[in-house]
Amino acid sequence: SIAKRTGIKQADLERPPLKKIAMASALAIAIGLAVRYLRRRRNAASGRDGSLPISHHAERSVALYRDLEATLAQLGFARAVATPPLRFAVEVGAANENVAADVLALTLVYLETRWGGKEISLSDESDFRTRIKAIGRAAQPTAAPPSVRAAR
Repeated sequence: SIAKRTGIKQADLERPPLKKIAMASALAIAIGLAVRYLRRRRNAASGRDGSLPISHHAERSVALYRDLEATLAQLGFARAVATPPLRFAVEVGAANENVAADVLALTLVYLETRWGGKEISLSDESDFRTRIKAIGRAAQPTAAPPSVRAAR
């Protein structure tokens, strides 16, 4: 038989080499843990937290969009975390036609600079802030109804 010619025992052929499988698994786990440890250590030393780097222009656009969100929240339009910015802009526009065009335009500027890689200039930033102020003024009623005036 083949077992006699090769020197392999019949019992070795019938059962899997559990010791070898366990050792190989333990070695793979140890290598994986070591690689993970070294990557975390390298990232911590370089100041990276594992997130994608964000450009200066993207940071500025995020700050501007947060200002827009804050203004809209003061006017009663709070964006839920799960609502994408573009959908939120459309919803705000549907609820208030006075600010629809500006909110949509500013949201598109935000998306282009945050995710599209477009650079935002100082004049664009200034225009963004001016339009946020205009949204705050346009969305507020110019004259309160008599019942509201009396309550003040």
